[in-house]
Amino acid sequence: MSQSTFDADFAPTPSTPSDALNLTAFDGDGDMPTMFYCWACLGGLDGDLNNVPILTSAGVAWRNPGDGFTAWNPDASVQMIDSGGYQAVTRWNGAERGIRGVESTEPSIGERGTTCRFPYTTRELHEWADTVDADFVAGMDVACEEASELIEMGYDDYGYLNPGRYEERLMESIDNQVRQRDHFEQHDYDHKLMPVVQGNTLDDYDQFIQWMVEEDLDKYEKIGLGTVCKRSDTDEIFDVIQLVRDYFPKKRLHLFGATLRLWKETRFHGLFESSDTAAWQWGAKNKSHHKELLTEYQDKIENAVGELEGKKVSRVDEF
Repeated sequence: MSQSTFDADFAPTPSTPSDALNLTAFDGDGDMPTMFYCWACLGGLDGDLNNVPILTSAGVAWRNPGDGFTAWNPDASVQMIDSGGYQAVTRWNGAERGIRGVESTEPSIGERGTTCRFPYTTRELHEWADTVDADFVAGMDVACEEASELIEMGYDDYGYLNPGRYEERLMESIDNQVRQRDHFEQHDYDHKLMPVVQGNTLDDYDQFIQWMVEEDLDKYEKIGLGTVCKRSDTDEIFDVIQLVRDYFPKKRLHLFGATLRLWKETRFHGLFESSDTAAWQWGAKNKSHHKELLTEYQDKIENAVGELEGKKVSRVDEF
């Protein structure tokens, strides 16, 4: 990803009027963001995740083990379902696709000529989400890093990852979400849909947002921002978030994979309503250790924000 593609002075013209909004979530007058805790393994923690905001990966839950989705129903305060975009690119369209014999069950063609690489249909995803009492289901976007970046991240253990050009994955991401939206609107699910903005360069994000507006995907109250967790440059992340805010000043914004580092920088305060992290469970040896690490990470969030603003983060925020 070229640094030159991100310009701090980039000033796009939103396709819809941008109403002024004072998003001051950290200033003592507004709500604090919510941190969702990613749980990468199924089976639960013997109640240790009860009353905690969690992010459950559909990609991890699929055929893990057996057929279909592995049902898991924690008593979370809020549960968000990640639709499995990284697995779609690195597992089902990569090395493990041929090895595991996984084929798409929804090979419909989108307006931009894309096909769906997910092994589960939108119906299967949303019906499963209801069985686990999910509150939000993210749009079925796919990872949009360059193939070389995915390989550097370690997603090519078998040596023949073939995700296709990321520009094609951008079009696939919008087509997937249009089909998903069409299905979602025809059914009375108990959860909400959260479309996801994708991109690689800043221009990509700008184009993707325009597609979302054209397809009426901007009507939902909460929007996710993808390909954040893999960026090491916080200046790039800041530019992308500012771009999204130019278009969607009043939307509730979730940053996928935005860990504690963004919570510590005051320039990000007020720009997002939630994020998620898997870092809390790194190095866990057993279930009791998971509980200890969870408590430690919650304390890190409270301390980091408290030192900056003299205020603590609620562990179970209104979402």
